[in-house]
Amino acid sequence: MSSAQGVARLAVVKLLRARVVDIASVLQSSSRHEVQVLGAAQLTDSSRRAALMEMLSASPSSGNHREHFLIVPRAAAEEVFGAALAAPALEGSAVGRLLEDTTSSSPNAICQIPTDSVLNPLAAPPPTLSLGQVAAKLQEESSGRFLGRAAPAWAGSKRVPALSATANSLFDAVSHSSHELLLDALGECLDGEVNSASPIHGGTCLHIAAGTLKHDCAETFVAELCKAGADVNARALNGSTALHWAAGSGNAAAVHELLRQGADPSMDSYTWKSNVFGKASGQTAAHWAAESGHHDCLEALLAHGALTSFLGDERGKLPSDLAVHEGHDGVVALLQEAAQSEMICLAVSTEATAHKILPATFDSE
Repeated sequence: MSSAQGVARLAVVKLLRARVVDIASVLQSSSRHEVQVLGAAQLTDSSRRAALMEMLSASPSSGNHREHFLIVPRAAAEEVFGAALAAPALEGSAVGRLLEDTTSSSPNAICQIPTDSVLNPLAAPPPTLSLGQVAAKLQEESSGRFLGRAAPAWAGSKRVPALSATANSLFDAVSHSSHELLLDALGECLDGEVNSASPIHGGTCLHIAAGTLKHDCAETFVAELCKAGADVNARALNGSTALHWAAGSGNAAAVHELLRQGADPSMDSYTWKSNVFGKASGQTAAHWAAESGHHDCLEALLAHGALTSFLGDERGKLPSDLAVHEGHDGVVALLQEAAQSEMICLAVSTEATAHKILPATFDSE
């Protein structure tokens, strides 16, 4: 005998309005908490853009439709939004029409303004600043602001306990690049053991996968570990993350996957007891990639964190300084090109919200 259970579903459509504003004025008048500087991939990558749109569309606690200021590469903004940046406000009926087009398979969709709704294309080029100029303005002492970055890592005498038998099996599986053993070990691990730290260096098995595996399997291992609950921003004893290890070893596939999983490129480290990578405190993954000449890794880091190359270490050294010192001319050229990128400022707000109850679906038992 079978029965069917109905499932109620509600589609929520939020229409976001993005308008070009004067970038210099925003940097002069807004606090750093009100301004986000994004890399190209944070707009052009569909999954990253979806997360960004979800965040921007969240209703503020005050109930007002506050504008979020996004400083983004002009080329990326034009690729994603096109002429829609100059679209006029749409009436509530337009939101209703968008809602009618929402399929039952995509509840909670966030709709962008369709190109056929655009009435007033941009008549003049938007005001721009180079990424280097944006970074300089954020660093001005008179503004009382600084470049956003993660909390600094501090050295300590933390003692790491020995690995459990199951955690040790997980490390062995990763170290031997065995996908079959990895799946078996993950199946045996207790809650949280995927984040067990090595007593030697304090890194997790995610660090090992990102920094030591062959490039053709590192991406898969990183994805599997993150799916199992690995902390993508876990720190080793020197404060380094898996992203540091991947960038320092030149594993571009792992860098891309870690960034896709939410790794923070602004997190910094302090010095190893023996000089390997990161010869100074306060270094980001971009420092490690630049010092080692890993062009592809640094390119990915810049695409997911525009200001990454402007974060100095404890000596004030930028990734470009390390690349110059090591003679990595290609990396130096990449960083110089990034500093010249044209940036525009978008003021984004939720223009309208509409709801629709979708036809019920039934699950047979």
